[in-house]
Amino acid sequence: MTDKWKSTLTGIIEGRRVEIEIYDQSGYRVHTTLGASDQGRQVIIGDSSDQIHKALISTGFSAEAADEIVGLLPVKSCAQAELREKPRSPLSTALGSRVNATRYHTTQDPRLHSMSRGDTSRGVNKGIIEYLLETRRDLTSSTMLDIPCGQGALISTLRSFFPGADVRGCDLSKPDALDAKDFSIVDASKPFAVFPDKKFDYVFSVSGVMEFDNTLQYFESCHHHLHDGGHFIVTNDNIVTISDRLIYFWLGKLRNFSLFVLQDFCTWKVIPIHNMVRILQDAGFRIQEIKYVSVKPKDWLMLPLAMLVYSVQTLYIQFNPARMALTERRAMYPFKSLLYRHYIIVCEKISA
Repeated sequence: MTDKWKSTLTGIIEGRRVEIEIYDQSGYRVHTTLGASDQGRQVIIGDSSDQIHKALISTGFSAEAADEIVGLLPVKSCAQAELREKPRSPLSTALGSRVNATRYHTTQDPRLHSMSRGDTSRGVNKGIIEYLLETRRDLTSSTMLDIPCGQGALISTLRSFFPGADVRGCDLSKPDALDAKDFSIVDASKPFAVFPDKKFDYVFSVSGVMEFDNTLQYFESCHHHLHDGGHFIVTNDNIVTISDRLIYFWLGKLRNFSLFVLQDFCTWKVIPIHNMVRILQDAGFRIQEIKYVSVKPKDWLMLPLAMLVYSVQTLYIQFNPARMALTERRAMYPFKSLLYRHYIIVCEKISA
């Protein structure tokens, strides 16, 4: 590597030209201007994404724009990164993204292949960690809340990948691996307030949303526990796979939910993704990304039928008269939605 590895990404954000580069393998240099031209050039230098974020806000960028610029910062070592072209999330584009730029991705960390799946589908926790790594933010001082936390598998994983982060959990009972000071007993089916002295950078809800009677109320409680601009990451079972459709056709049930529910068991709230997105928006969140995860080898047996169904579904999505951006519709129902068992939605808290 040369003494000065320069990797420039250029775009117009909030009407201002932005250029990003790594210098001396140790920090970032961000060039901004007062307008779309090169007039009034400013140079911001920082050793971490947090420093860059604060400096961008001090020069007049909104918190949302600073988040977007920081999200484009490359990792600092060629040994940890490889340059790949990746299109931005269609949903993110639909909701107002302003820059099309080359994205940098961390290479596969070997720990990703041995991490615990916890009480969710295979690949869900891995997908969350991959997303956090790809943001390239310094999360070692972040505050995180997992609700419901189950046996604490995601909490342990977050602490492993981001040592120093303040990670806490809530549920009906405390997992053995969690200290009492980092846990709060809560019935999330009712309005809740935990850790009153703290706001969080990230709140996670993994495979829990289907257990609560009032989904909007639950999301609003999670919204209250976040900093302005904080992120809510919620996951749920995908119920529109080809396998689910066939099972429902023959048995009148979905794959992961029993046809008969006894009084001692939970009643599952089946929420399709378009309703999930709407409820999140009503709760005060901006949808940033939707990611489908968790596919088993036997799911690929449905591939021929999925290709046939997708051709019809694409036409329906294209010509449906609903007043919704086409890119937003496609983001909710990509081809993967016909095969993958679970999805992850990344949201940002909208400032009041």
